[in-house]
Amino acid sequence: MNLFRPSSKDMKLKPASFAKIVEFFDWVHNNHKIISLSDPLFSSIFTDSYVKVDPSGESSLRITQEGNIYPSTYLLTENFIMGNITEINTLTEIMDSEIINLIKKIKIPEECRLCKNCDRCKGGTLDRRFLWNKTFDIKDPYCPKNYGLPSTLRRFTIDDTEFSSVHDGYLPTLFFKAV
Repeated sequence: MNLFRPSSKDMKLKPASFAKIVEFFDWVHNNHKIISLSDPLFSSIFTDSYVKVDPSGESSLRITQEGNIYPSTYLLTENFIMGNITEINTLTEIMDSEIINLIKKIKIPEECRLCKNCDRCKGGTLDRRFLWNKTFDIKDPYCPKNYGLPSTLRRFTIDDTEFSSVHDGYLPTLFFKAV
């Protein structure tokens, strides 16, 4: 499951409310096993020790059917094109691109710096921050503090024994297993 990220201006779908997300996590916890939370915000607010980092532009790239290369599965606009797979000689060219250098320079939002969860969450996922706010300088829209809640909520145990997926740690994806 990927939590909704608006990817175009005319999307008719509305993001899930934070209350619905918390309700969903409670339901999953009561009916299934949580086996991976590859989303830095949700892994940091719902677990004690299990934290994933946002791989955008660091260990994850997206190559579209046209061959365009982007730093994230969701940042698919002209200003994030890093090149085209048919026009580069090596991936080193992409990893040294201006876009990658921009992503490496993105700071944790100022409003997050005093949060006790800052070292784990780091402001949330980069793509969600940008897609919702049109800037990386504002925290993840699903931050519980946006809703007057503490920075950590219910604590769930992750059971990732015998679990492997190409998407784990590559996309900000949440994985669950029926019990």
